[in-house]
Amino acid sequence: MSRWLGIDYGKRRIGLALSDPGESIASPATTLEATGTAPGDARQVVQWASKNEIDAFVVGLPLNMDGSFGPQAQLSQNFADQLRRLGNLPVELWDERLSSFQADEIMQSAGLTPAKRKKFRDALAAQVILQSFLDARRAGRESPQE
Repeated sequence: MSRWLGIDYGKRRIGLALSDPGESIASPATTLEATGTAPGDARQVVQWASKNEIDAFVVGLPLNMDGSFGPQAQLSQNFADQLRRLGNLPVELWDERLSSFQADEIMQSAGLTPAKRKKFRDALAAQVILQSFLDARRAGRESPQE
């Protein structure tokens, strides 16, 4: 069993979520401020991961609704490549279409104010990504992109 770190990668913020050691439950962890470069962001995430005993990474891949790669998907791919190089741990890419939308729905139903939603959105989106990955893994489905 492994402890996974789910990542919602963005130009300004990086949402992080952790799995339990049994790989069944994802929980929001924190949000990091992005450095502006994939290598700098990857270094920051690897440092955080090393303090939290992470065994592998799941990076959200924001594909377009038709499944094609857009500019943000390419940024996430570049970030994942840097994680592989710097982290020396397995890195999976996972389709994250609508994860931010799902995070917004969860926060709205919880009655969070817009200011609190902004604070938690990225970590909660990372949780949605990671939980989807863990659920699919248990069901025997594979990652859509590698």
